[in-house]
Amino acid sequence: MHLLIIRHGQCLGQCDPTYSSDPDSPLSPHGEHQAHQLAQRLCGEQLTHILSSPLVRSLLTASIIADVIGHQRIDVWPELREGWNDRHRGLGRTVLQRRFPRAVLPSSMTEEGWAHGGDTNYDVFFVRAQGVLCAIKQQFGADDRIAIVTHGGFANYLLHAILHIMPTTPQWFELANCSLSCVRLVPEPAKERPNWPLYPPVEAEVLSINDVRHLSG
Repeated sequence: MHLLIIRHGQCLGQCDPTYSSDPDSPLSPHGEHQAHQLAQRLCGEQLTHILSSPLVRSLLTASIIADVIGHQRIDVWPELREGWNDRHRGLGRTVLQRRFPRAVLPSSMTEEGWAHGGDTNYDVFFVRAQGVLCAIKQQFGADDRIAIVTHGGFANYLLHAILHIMPTTPQWFELANCSLSCVRLVPEPAKERPNWPLYPPVEAEVLSINDVRHLSG
């Protein structure tokens, strides 16, 4: 199973002071351009699934990718949202569906919106990432190639969960907007490396981190 972990394109919250306190700001024009560049890169990746955070900047990035590569479905997972200490209500079901027709929304996302926030500390955030990793392993198979469109913070914690980087020794991966980090989850580690004393079986192979070769400028 290959996981292609993608940080959304540049959003207005990153470049326009008017949106600095908005947890759900849209992509900037530059961010949309970045998403198109990334989509062209992904045309040869034979993606089987696209997962996305429900925040607008991620959903628009995922939608641009789906449009360009001709993928008909974006599965929206609220658990892929960014960390946010305060409480915020995300956009309602009808609004999101109208803006992102390829999105398949979970039943938990209602007309009243969805709950964003309440991530009180690193441990809570890390547990959410562990839950996402567990769900991915349960729902998808060894031959799947899954694009996960999320955020800089959550992408870090997902990598922590994959690589068993524990909360007692947190690390940070600098991930640019529309960067690509690719990890292969090894289905049967012992069969791939039988009796290799210097290279023992591993659960995950890191193929790239913060790959931005597709971005110009």
